[in-house]
Amino acid sequence: MKTAFYKTNVFKCFAIVVSVLLACGVLLAILSDVLKVSAEEQAKRAMTKIYGDSSLTAETVQLDKNYNNNLGVVKTVYSISNGDYLLLVTGKQGFSNGTVTIWLAFKTQPELSVYKAVYADNKGQSLIAKIGGIYDTYLNKDTFDGVNNDLNYKDNIQSGASYSSKATNNAVRVGTNYVKTVLLKEGV
Repeated sequence: MKTAFYKTNVFKCFAIVVSVLLACGVLLAILSDVLKVSAEEQAKRAMTKIYGDSSLTAETVQLDKNYNNNLGVVKTVYSISNGDYLLLVTGKQGFSNGTVTIWLAFKTQPELSVYKAVYADNKGQSLIAKIGGIYDTYLNKDTFDGVNNDLNYKDNIQSGASYSSKATNNAVRVGTNYVKTVLLKEGV
């Protein structure tokens, strides 16, 4: 006598595996919405990491839609309650045309300077861990190796991760240029 396929051990194993996969898929779909971090929460976390002060507040600044730069993209700008600006900037031209995204905090008084640069994300940068110390090289400078409105500069390259360094440098260049030309309207 022949046993029906749906009564075989193969079918039962298959049904169990499909059921587990469906349950995991549903669980992941639910958790991805529940655990998603909003842009405001990301900014608050970045401010706490940069300033160590959770009492600071941030107000979103409208992006200048006419600002265009082939070296990177200014994603978000916040005006901080202490007078600083906080920018989320993505630098292009990384390894395999990848990108590096960093948070940049700019002091505007007594003069413009990078207060802090903090890594946020990357796309396609396999050696990103090798550029850890690069962020400190930007601090307390009103210009980044001669950054000005035409974006001429000398690369600050970390050995072993030169393309990731270039994308990071481009993010700082674009952020500095945006603050100078759009927010402070220097050289306009």
